[in-house]
Amino acid sequence: MADTTGETTSFQHASIGTIRGIVRSPSVSQFLGIQYATLKNRFARAQLIESYENYADNDKALDATKYGPLPLCHPQACYMEQLLIQHALPHPEYRQSDIDCLTVNIVTPSEDQVPPNQALPVLVFVHGGGFVTGSTSWPQSDLSELVNLSVKNGMPIVAVGVNYRLGAPGFLTSQAMREAGYEANNGLHDQRLALHWVQRYIGGFGGDPERVTFLGESAGGTSGFFHLQSNESLFHQLISMAGTSIIMRPIPDPVAEMAYQMVTKALGLEDLSSEHQVEALLKAPPEDLVMKIPPGTPIIPILDDEMLRGMTTYNILSDPESTAKLFPAMDACKRILVGDSQFDASVFMVTALAHRSDRFSRTIEKCLYTALGSDNSSTVQALLLAYGIDVSNTSNDPEAIKPVLEFGHDICFYHAAKAFAKVWSASSDSKAFLYHFNAPNPWDGVWKGHAGHVLDIAFLFQNYNVYLSPGQLACAQRVANDFITFINGHEPWKEYEEKANAGAMVYNAAPGSQEDESGYVREEEGARIARRDILQSFENDPGLDKLMDAWTIFLSGAVQ
Repeated sequence: MADTTGETTSFQHASIGTIRGIVRSPSVSQFLGIQYATLKNRFARAQLIESYENYADNDKALDATKYGPLPLCHPQACYMEQLLIQHALPHPEYRQSDIDCLTVNIVTPSEDQVPPNQALPVLVFVHGGGFVTGSTSWPQSDLSELVNLSVKNGMPIVAVGVNYRLGAPGFLTSQAMREAGYEANNGLHDQRLALHWVQRYIGGFGGDPERVTFLGESAGGTSGFFHLQSNESLFHQLISMAGTSIIMRPIPDPVAEMAYQMVTKALGLEDLSSEHQVEALLKAPPEDLVMKIPPGTPIIPILDDEMLRGMTTYNILSDPESTAKLFPAMDACKRILVGDSQFDASVFMVTALAHRSDRFSRTIEKCLYTALGSDNSSTVQALLLAYGIDVSNTSNDPEAIKPVLEFGHDICFYHAAKAFAKVWSASSDSKAFLYHFNAPNPWDGVWKGHAGHVLDIAFLFQNYNVYLSPGQLACAQRVANDFITFINGHEPWKEYEEKANAGAMVYNAAPGSQEDESGYVREEEGARIARRDILQSFENDPGLDKLMDAWTIFLSGAVQ
């Protein structure tokens, strides 16, 4: 959707004052770069903005016509995510800041598109990127087309995209930092403040703070489940797209200390005292925190006994009492929509495995033995055979890598999505909706013809519509319409019920096709779901958690 050249819009927010935004279409307005919290320094806890008193009169308007500075991340990160999608979208040079980066981008229906005094359901989008990259200010994350479609369909929504601290400012921690007053998990705390900001201010944009849906993709989906460990209600529905707390488990303190030592060494601070290390980290050039830290350094959420009090496992999810204890906010989040793309594991080739030179087929065999033990040789060999992993293949060409990634997809994404659907469906007053995205990537690249990671988001947000065939365009619009239906509190398809109605919406349309082939499919129709059932026979022996341990070891590079 192209901006209407030079056209802006202003309105009077009851709490903030006059706000000036952009007219995106006759039906949609956009308000960019609104700061929701302030920072004293890059590692400080953010403070919610509770007053915008400077804009309380009409003489001075809050300028929301351009994106705010992005949190620190690799300067080519937007381009790198588009490489994962395998199709570029034009974008400007983005400013970055370690202080002024906590912003939201808001899209609303135009005032004449909504009946008077009607509060609309709210979508809050938290992006992925492994907690080290990503932004809701990138063109592939623009929420305008989705809101525009919601208006056209008579189910209007208000959408909010959240930017939060990434990498070292967001998640670096150590005993030395905590003793200096800098707490862990800043990035998650930023997200939480953004949700509080929505509760306080979204009513002035026409949204209903009592109807908030959290939409997270990849690490954003993981974040959604992390927030359910809170005792407070932050949202009322959750959409998790290829991201759960099974996939990216919070690290324990010893791993966080190791990451801190890696960072201080990379920045040449290892010989300083603990106190002076923290001071130097506060003063280090922002680009050093991005470019000098070694790839793969585990700077991710940590178990801190405050925001993250436990680790999600398949075993915990199989026990309702343990699940309820781990996720107390489940009581307020009664509906989830959760799913995967057919080849989500493609993401590992541009993250954890991008700089590795070991032979992946051999390494995964070693990791399986490490996790399962040498006395489980028959199980290890059965798994390798079932996935077609040839340990004698000494190359890392796509043919050799794909079976390894298929195992990773099944244990990290497919079975994780099903496990959470089962949890919500087990309660009489909760509902789960499961989906599988199978539409093949139509664009040239390594994984052309596969439904890779982030492609479902590209279809959902409608920003690639002009590049799709009629069939894939219809598929993209169906995805968006179904998600809009869910956000509005309705049932997009049959709810998941493990015993009575175990099924999922399967999205599919071949490249160049004229027809959308999507439809609801029962679980026993495995060929139509197009998922492997290999791990079903290993659920009890050795158990999915042991297999997840093997994959975690594989990604860490600890065994090669």
